[in-house]
Amino acid sequence: MAQPTSTDVQASDDVADPPAGETSSPDGLFACSHPRGDVVLTMRENFTAKDLVVAYIGVTCANVILPVELADRAYKGGFEGRLKSVELEPRFRALFDELGVALVREGGAVIVVDRAWLARRPGLILLQRVDTASVLLSSSPSIPPPLDAPPPPPPPPVVAGVTRVDDTHVIITRLAALDAIAAGGKGARIMPSTKNGQPNGVKLYAIRPSSIYASVGFMNGDTVHSINGVPITVATDFTLDKLFAAARVELAMTRRGKPITLWIDVN
Repeated sequence: MAQPTSTDVQASDDVADPPAGETSSPDGLFACSHPRGDVVLTMRENFTAKDLVVAYIGVTCANVILPVELADRAYKGGFEGRLKSVELEPRFRALFDELGVALVREGGAVIVVDRAWLARRPGLILLQRVDTASVLLSSSPSIPPPLDAPPPPPPPPVVAGVTRVDDTHVIITRLAALDAIAAGGKGARIMPSTKNGQPNGVKLYAIRPSSIYASVGFMNGDTVHSINGVPITVATDFTLDKLFAAARVELAMTRRGKPITLWIDVN
């Protein structure tokens, strides 16, 4: 009996668009049909990098190289949603980010690499081209081995009125908080996050290094689940006036698949 998979990708039944034309890989090894219209994507809890790559290939027809040492990396959460075609690539990149990996395009293929390795080589990707255009699992001799330790975090931005105690504790003056609220909370993209089809907080992207979000300790890809124990269900639950409303702020978050707590003292 076939074992259930951790991935389910299907085109919506009510989509009236005809199927897209068949696309062949450059080397002729396989053919793939791009989905048209909305796609229902389900990643069950504890999905692995291999599960995600299989789903990614199914909707993008990309040639993917997945190093065998990354194939079993798992994320304890899941995802279920109905996505338009323009939302597929950003959503998959966000899911890969949850696994601590990134996608790099090289020689007509998409290569999955460890973010820790990528951070040590910004703007410099040295990967040999492979003869086979479509590889799912590979020993990947051209990809450097994982680093023994992750790179140190970048130095925190210097913003008047903000003092970084450590990576998870920040002190901000009431005046600086009011100035940030008056400025309108610019400097980051805040998107709703879901888990198993239910609201799961908000996720922060494109955080500017000079923004108030970076100053108080947020990082790209952080998912904020609650403020002082109050769950975040919509993006408007996460505004700067609510963030700095109390003198002591406790934020329950997930960062790179691990739960953390960020403390902000407003004096």
